[in-house]
Amino acid sequence: MTGFPDTVTAGTVTTFSVRVANDTGKDLDTVLTYAGVHATDKDGVKDIAKYLKLKWSTTASPKWQNVDGDLYIDAIGALKQGKQADIKLRLDVDAKAPAGQGLTFIAGDYFNEDGSCGLTPDAAVDEFDIKAAAAKPVTKPSPKPSTTAPATGSGVTPQGSGSSVPVNTTNGTLAATGSSDATAQLALAAGAAVALGAGAVFITRRRRPGADA
Repeated sequence: MTGFPDTVTAGTVTTFSVRVANDTGKDLDTVLTYAGVHATDKDGVKDIAKYLKLKWSTTASPKWQNVDGDLYIDAIGALKQGKQADIKLRLDVDAKAPAGQGLTFIAGDYFNEDGSCGLTPDAAVDEFDIKAAAAKPVTKPSPKPSTTAPATGSGVTPQGSGSSVPVNTTNGTLAATGSSDATAQLALAAGAAVALGAGAVFITRRRRPGADA
């Protein structure tokens, strides 16, 4: 697999390619490419794969098509020994996708008319990060200028005018202001969330070619 970045962003489309080569030592009648993607949130707990869609195309079939439910791309057909075929893949990330982490799985299977079949023992796995879409800036309305004329003769004395109001005291102590003797108590609670198991475990199920026959 080539051209896949380390990070994708929600609301974007990423195009990459997969090259399938026949090094089995014999011609193959039917070759299938297995392509899967899985993802979780940044804590590795919640499955967010529903926000990711894989599509494929080839030179012979340039129109983008969805990877089927079994995650197999039946686009190569026969492939002779030593030959190779290229498939374009596209990952669509929904704009609502939260931040997280993902994996892509790529593998190749084959089966022949004589009943023989085979598959790559391990899928090629690539990790990537998912960034949430940037929040749209909120535009606050500009305050409207006041059209009300300032009141005159309000009786408010400007600060520093020399006029003051004496503090009412009784026997040299401050007079009561009417506030309650009981002081209001504030209870503050603080909590810290610990993200455990950030490394998610991804399991893929591969259908052996011809199993449904």
